Amino acid sequence: MPDRFDWLDAARAADLIAGLLLVEAAWLLWRHRRTGRGPRAAEVLAMLGAGFALVMALRGVASGLAWPWTALWLAVAGIAHICDLIQRIGGSRPGA
Repeated sequence: MPDRFDWLDAARAADLIAGLLLVEAAWLLWRHRRTGRGPRAAEVLAMLGAGFALVMALRGVASGLAWPWTALWLAVAGIAHICDLIQRIGGSRPGA
């Protein structure tokens, strides 16, 4: 009996998560532009960019992508994380 989740391998799961992160970013940017509430564009990019880059690194490993690309995604995630920390600790945004 086939499993109903046979189609969902790790690379497709990463694609779904990445898509959800992009939808979340678009919604947050739209909400801020419309109401002025919520994180600004630079904050959204730093906050969600780190997670998106980690998901892309996971997708690279799951799909057999060459290691330099995975290392690049991990570096991007680290840089975005540092930017997020600087924004939080520097006082431009609460949460640290």
